[in-house]
Amino acid sequence: MSVSGGPPQTLSEVPGVVIGGSWNREGTILFGFNTGGLYRVSEAGGAAVKATDADQPKGELGHLRPWFLPDGRHFLYVTGATNMADGAIYLATLDGPERSPSPLTARPARPCLERGKAAPS
Repeated sequence: MSVSGGPPQTLSEVPGVVIGGSWNREGTILFGFNTGGLYRVSEAGGAAVKATDADQPKGELGHLRPWFLPDGRHFLYVTGATNMADGAIYLATLDGPERSPSPLTARPARPCLERGKAAPS
């Protein structure tokens, strides 16, 4: 949908329920699923292209909630894992020799589900 209004537009058909997305200034949209890797698509639409692959032998189920950093090329994402304690936050880039993701944390911070109690560390 245009910022000025109007009807929504389909940019791409996707293979599941999207969990998180981020849009950079160059018109690339990243989005994730609870199973599989992240995908990217142009703001003009077209076929979605895989940007990351979930490492299933390591227990990763999916890559979720991508977030572009200010340079518009690097991004963060969270891994969903079979064991919640095995999830992590990764730094990756859309291109270049350092395309392999780098872990930033051993596991993502989780908000406490019980009111008034501190989150586990």
